[in-house]
Amino acid sequence: RELEKQYFQQATVIVSIESIPRNLSGGAGPDVSEDFFTVFGQVARQGKYEMFADEERSVSHAILKAGGFAPFALTKDVRIIRKVKTESKPVEIHVNVDEIMTKGRMEKDIIVRPNDVIIVKEKKINF
Repeated sequence: RELEKQYFQQATVIVSIESIPRNLSGGAGPDVSEDFFTVFGQVARQGKYEMFADEERSVSHAILKAGGFAPFALTKDVRIIRKVKTESKPVEIHVNVDEIMTKGRMEKDIIVRPNDVIIVKEKKINF
């Protein structure tokens, strides 16, 4: 009704559900998981993304899940910040996603683990 006051003659709201957790649907839907990865920086949709138990996702697929790179993304130096139990500080992994996506260097496509943080920095443009 609020949209119809100023913007639309007849407003329609559509709600979409991506997945239904198994415990709410009585067995339907994918395996439920508490695991997530996060994508920050120069991607279309920054955010926290759920990982399912039977899912294996690489860094290039994680970026695609986040809508792909933004126009000024530094694609040659994507960082993955990963907590490792044996280390006191998180480990930082640098990935050249440009080589993966443009040259097919799939051996360089790192598998994303639960709680990884993927950071896509912005290109520095000098005029």
